[in-house]
Amino acid sequence: MCSDASSSLSTGVLFDSGGSANRYSNNESCSFLIQPAANHQVTLSFSEFDYEEFFDYIYVYDGSNTNATLIGSFTSTNLPSSVTATSGAMYIVHSSDNSIRRDGFAASWSISPTLNVVAEWHFDESEWDGTSNEVLDNTGNMNGFAVNGANTIESGLVCNAASFDGVDDYITVSGIATHLNNTATLSFWMKTSQIGDNNYYQAPGITGIEEANKSSNDIFWGYLRGNGRLGFGKGGSNHLVTSRAVNNNTWQHIVMTRNEDSGDLVIYIDGVINKSGTGRTGGLDLSFSSIGRIEDTAGTPGFFSGQLDEVLIFGSVINADQVRNIYNNQLAGNNWDGSRRDCGTTLIAEWRLEEVSWSGQNDEVIDSSGNDYHGKLLYNASPSNTSPAISGSEGTCAYGSFSSGTVEFDNLPVNTASGEKTTVSFWMRWDGTNGSMPIGWSYYDLWFYNGSFGFNTWNNDIYGISSSGFENTWRHVTAEFTNGSAAVGSNRLWIDGVEQTLTQREGSPSNSYRSVGNLLNIGGAVNSTSYRFHGSIDEVRLYDNVLTSSQVVSIMNDTHPCGGNTLSYFSIGHDNSATYCLDETLSVTAYNSDAAVLTSYSDTITLDTQTGNGSWSLSSGNGSLVDGTVNDGIATYTFADSDNGTASFLLYYTEGNSSINVDVIDGSIRDDDTEGDLFFSATGFSVTASPLPNPPATPINDPIATQRSAQAFSISLTAYGLNPESADPSGGECGIIESYSGNKNISLNTRYHNPLSGSLSASGSGSINFVEGQASISMQYNDVGEISFTVNDTSNGMSGDSNQFVVTPADFSITVSDNPSTTFNGEGFIPAGDAFTANVQALNAEGDPTPNYGNEQNPESVSLVLDSLVFPTGGNVGVLSNSDSFTRISANLFQNNTLSWNEVGSIRLIAAVGDGDYLGTGNVTSTASSTVGRFYPESFFLGAADVNNSCTQFTYLSQPELGIAYTLNAINSAGDTVSNYDEGLGYPVGSIIYAAELDNNGIDLASRLSVATTNWQAGEYNLIDTVAALARGTNLEAPLLNVLLGIAVDDIDDRTLNNLTMNASSSADCDITGSCNAGELGSASFYYGRVSLADAYGPETAALPVVFHTEYWTGQKFITHILDDCSVLSRSSISFNGNPIDSASDLSINLVGGITTGEFTSLSSSHVGFSGGDAGFSFSAPGAEITTDSFTVDVDLSSIDWLRFDWNQDGDNNNDTQLPTATMRFKSYRGHDRILYWRHQ
Repeated sequence: MCSDASSSLSTGVLFDSGGSANRYSNNESCSFLIQPAANHQVTLSFSEFDYEEFFDYIYVYDGSNTNATLIGSFTSTNLPSSVTATSGAMYIVHSSDNSIRRDGFAASWSISPTLNVVAEWHFDESEWDGTSNEVLDNTGNMNGFAVNGANTIESGLVCNAASFDGVDDYITVSGIATHLNNTATLSFWMKTSQIGDNNYYQAPGITGIEEANKSSNDIFWGYLRGNGRLGFGKGGSNHLVTSRAVNNNTWQHIVMTRNEDSGDLVIYIDGVINKSGTGRTGGLDLSFSSIGRIEDTAGTPGFFSGQLDEVLIFGSVINADQVRNIYNNQLAGNNWDGSRRDCGTTLIAEWRLEEVSWSGQNDEVIDSSGNDYHGKLLYNASPSNTSPAISGSEGTCAYGSFSSGTVEFDNLPVNTASGEKTTVSFWMRWDGTNGSMPIGWSYYDLWFYNGSFGFNTWNNDIYGISSSGFENTWRHVTAEFTNGSAAVGSNRLWIDGVEQTLTQREGSPSNSYRSVGNLLNIGGAVNSTSYRFHGSIDEVRLYDNVLTSSQVVSIMNDTHPCGGNTLSYFSIGHDNSATYCLDETLSVTAYNSDAAVLTSYSDTITLDTQTGNGSWSLSSGNGSLVDGTVNDGIATYTFADSDNGTASFLLYYTEGNSSINVDVIDGSIRDDDTEGDLFFSATGFSVTASPLPNPPATPINDPIATQRSAQAFSISLTAYGLNPESADPSGGECGIIESYSGNKNISLNTRYHNPLSGSLSASGSGSINFVEGQASISMQYNDVGEISFTVNDTSNGMSGDSNQFVVTPADFSITVSDNPSTTFNGEGFIPAGDAFTANVQALNAEGDPTPNYGNEQNPESVSLVLDSLVFPTGGNVGVLSNSDSFTRISANLFQNNTLSWNEVGSIRLIAAVGDGDYLGTGNVTSTASSTVGRFYPESFFLGAADVNNSCTQFTYLSQPELGIAYTLNAINSAGDTVSNYDEGLGYPVGSIIYAAELDNNGIDLASRLSVATTNWQAGEYNLIDTVAALARGTNLEAPLLNVLLGIAVDDIDDRTLNNLTMNASSSADCDITGSCNAGELGSASFYYGRVSLADAYGPETAALPVVFHTEYWTGQKFITHILDDCSVLSRSSISFNGNPIDSASDLSINLVGGITTGEFTSLSSSHVGFSGGDAGFSFSAPGAEITTDSFTVDVDLSSIDWLRFDWNQDGDNNNDTQLPTATMRFKSYRGHDRILYWRHQ
């Protein structure tokens, strides 16, 4: 497939790059497109498959590229099922990493007509009440409604399902007969235990109709016979019946096909043909419209009892491959065509609060949903079980007792988008303390305050009910939180299964804080310690989306067995061999009936050697040991809560039987005796961390401490025994055997305690030189875990055991997939907030993997933390999410493909033990990783944007008074601003590109647009420009009305706006063509303008009006701009007879014998204004006595280039900075309108 790119053939065979005989190569990424000439669906069937698991893949897409729906992702050696692309094309991608080549795959493809789905009912609605169109057909063709109480249930095969009582309920869907009366396929999942009827015309069934007293014009799609088998056919004969019963109350996939022309019938069960045959041919004209019953024209329908899910009707006969694909897809929880199904409401987490104790350790408050959203204690809370909400052996069991306390849960995958909903249910017993919050997000909580209880948004507000009746009583609460302003009136609250009517009882809600978050507190608010809860809380469940009222009641009534807190037996641990005079370690663990450690055990046991000899002391545990009589073999121990059901003891045994069976008893409960007898020898080795003094103190207590993997450490061996120098040990003293000297052949046998097996052994065996009974050995263990070892002298059989000790990893390696390790320059890594994959491996001090890491009885995992921000310096270190969501993918190798970092830049990571405590010895952290990054923005978000014309409805071309304001944010994939996108920090920020388009004509005017710039600061580009302009072109232009202005970002990593809506360079609809490349800022209208001043003349006895207008070019001529109420000229730019009219006296001109004064409609101390494009300019009448009859007016446009014009006709519209001088003349007479000719002399 790596040599040929595509095929349009209807069939073919496909291999990986190695062909049919060789292996594929490393570092390959190639693709193959199958796109038949006819628009048929494509099915790919594998005959061979061998890929390196988790590292090499085949991806299959339903379409012509990787933007299409992914319908298959295959790795390892398991032969994949066939996969079908229904779009008319299939795109196949082969990918291999840089190591380990495998045989690859062989596959063949075939095509078949695309399936014609005419109806598809998921039955995923939360509930039905008989409302029209409530039962949705995914094709939109045949929506229906429930009749007589038919409803949905949560436990469908895929999401919800329809449930029928078999008495009188069903679903009505108009039009179903139009298809099922002719050639068609009916596919559905059914779950029933109903007993049918051997008379087909009386039997209950899925759909169809019985025509009374006739046998040719009726049809039966899936009726149940008396033996539980399923029948199918037209008319009264030649029906097809399954070969086995289908009423075993399990989900089964049924497909029935009928060809009206040939009469061929086929029934499939669970993807396989069960029965085929020939029935009656022809179509029908009798109408029916039910799902869940077979109608009867005589009025006695057969009602189905059970559940139905995923009912499909195809307008053709589908084949066996297509049936198998539908079965496999739906069985996997997807739609029939393999596309992903989102079931809406899902259980995110369930916290029963039943642990033995809490101490503030990570993951100590367990999520019972299996999703691993564990939490930890923050303040003043502990589990209790004295009076649960529902008592009994099956009830709500233990609960959390809060005394101004809080338990915290982080990284919860709730939907924080506006309008989305999250539901929390729990039991609560409030003690009446005012101001308590049982549940709290960051600023969105449930609150008791001043006699009210309900939703709070951190604004001294409560939307809820009276709190009367809550105090010191268990009440079940279900709260539906809605994000954003849509929450007003949308939040819902159920108390004891009954939905409440809510009112605004305190204050008013804050839209800013109305959102759930990834961090949740039980027993308080996330952001404050002032509202901690007082009382008890239990059975907290967190759901994505909403619950129905029936679901609320069901959840309230849920119980579970409480037997996990009952003692069943004890288990004793020892190594079966011991030495008189040396302490022997034994462990005792309490177990429940599920063979799980009873961590809540806190009662008293009796330890008994059953020989009347021996003394007991405590090795590890926090309880109380009482050894009342020395050397009588009996002691008692009371477990502490913090023991978590396990304690270790030292038995000092100097005399008595050499073989003993230790017994542990609590009333009638004893140990299970699986440990076997303990055998004592007179001599043996004492294994200690350092040499013993001679004589040593007794009992000897110098255990080997925690060690690091592959790091050498020393131990001391001491030959020790009872009266060692005497042949008869009885009554002798314990001591060092000083005569044991010289080179001894010593063997070390590693014993694995946690995990219980291993592939590596501790080193240190060989010829060891003893001096007066003592020797030192250098040891090394290259793996991890809790171990001990047995020391043997192979020549005389003398042996001894070390204490159990833990060997920890020395380091962790961190590898981030596809990481370019760049900072300012070079290729980016991934968008901030997107998931990336890291592999972590535990290493020993020599840099080799430690294969037992992760094999512990409670398997250890790994986590990652941020070590440092590498780039940009001084930036925000951000938050690393899902840092502990690792999965062990092979021996000692852990992978997390859900990691994300919410900032841009580059970081280093540190790996650590997943729970921060390796087998009780504390944390192990790694050296810092190499640089991870550079992370870059996911996209840019254009927030509030505003474009304002300089004069309300227009702006002149080249007028620098256009207002443009907007806020642009660099965001991560969660939509949050990335503050490190800051040029002041040195991050390579993008530049702003503008677009401007008139009437979608495909001509981008942005080159004429001038806009101010600002800086990227903390991920935000905030521009407020009041002097933007769109420049004039080289020629006159008709008005540019509603020019759409847009913006884009030229980013080093090719990030774009996430709300692209325009393409100024294309006249096509960019939404349809997919070519949008800018976001809209707003619109403005532009006019090519000028100022005109005309000569004026008139009699000296009347005021002289002057044409002084702003005008614009219509495309044919200039006309007065009647919309212009905004233009102004400075008084200093206007001159009378060469004198600027700065002052009032400058407005008057002495014409010798009289004075004329210039007047304007709008005249301020500094400016002359225009109204409707007219300055309202005139001169007052000077009188008859004047001897000077003319003067000039000049206007300087040096500072107003947008109102210039090519008055001198030199071809340049912009270089005329002065209007042509206008002459004002008195003593000119116009005459009388009825005089044809007059002349002034």
